[in-house]
Amino acid sequence: MYYKPWAGSGSDAEDAAHFARFGFDERVGQLATPSGFQAGIIRGDYKHLSNCRRTERVVKAMHITAINCAKYEIEGQDIDDFYPSEAESEDAGAKNK
Repeated sequence: MYYKPWAGSGSDAEDAAHFARFGFDERVGQLATPSGFQAGIIRGDYKHLSNCRRTERVVKAMHITAINCAKYEIEGQDIDDFYPSEAESEDAGAKNK
């Protein structure tokens, strides 16, 4: 597993108790860092979901989706896509003058 799950059953009372013990920002950081998303994104998800477990599931789904999109994009590119052709290089050089 790439992240530490939220403690508690996901009820509001348990969320509040957990945050009082560990701190909301610290917990958000623990989820944000390994998932690759900024803490503000995690806070926004929690704001809309108001539940730790649901937030965790959404962030995990976002992480998996982002990885799959990146794989698709990388696998779909030809090696020539990474290097400009001679004509493109000359055009770029002329525009910079």
